[in-house]
Amino acid sequence: MGLDMYLSAEKYIYENATEVKNVLAKIGFDTKDKEVKTIGVNIMQWRKANQIHRWFVENVQGYDDDCKRYYVNIESLHTLVSLCKKVSINHSLAEELLPTQEGFFFGSYEYDDMYFFDIQETLVTLAPLLQDKNWFNWDFYYQSSW
Repeated sequence: MGLDMYLSAEKYIYENATEVKNVLAKIGFDTKDKEVKTIGVNIMQWRKANQIHRWFVENVQGYDDDCKRYYVNIESLHTLVSLCKKVSINHSLAEELLPTQEGFFFGSYEYDDMYFFDIQETLVTLAPLLQDKNWFNWDFYYQSSW
């Protein structure tokens, strides 16, 4: 039990649906009489990274911590990456820029090695993605579970 967090991406591919159906058929998925409109990718998963969760709740979810799925615009992801970079470079900014959040099974509230590991993993995953123009027309979503 605990705070699990997911960032996913979806792309509307209706114009390329036949191509996608062919790929699905090759792996044994029967697409007969099924309409393929979107594809989805799990971009990142965190576990008890409550500082990242708090940021999404405050900046994307309008302070509603309700485990629902929320659209995340790409500008918001750029902001998160920028904050992670600043905290990664100067650890003393952690409490100010990406403060922890207490919660039932939300993990440690300390600014410890695990806190900075989650910051670094966020950077390693999201920074290159945001530089890749192939992702610019994807829709991103955040969801948590606890």
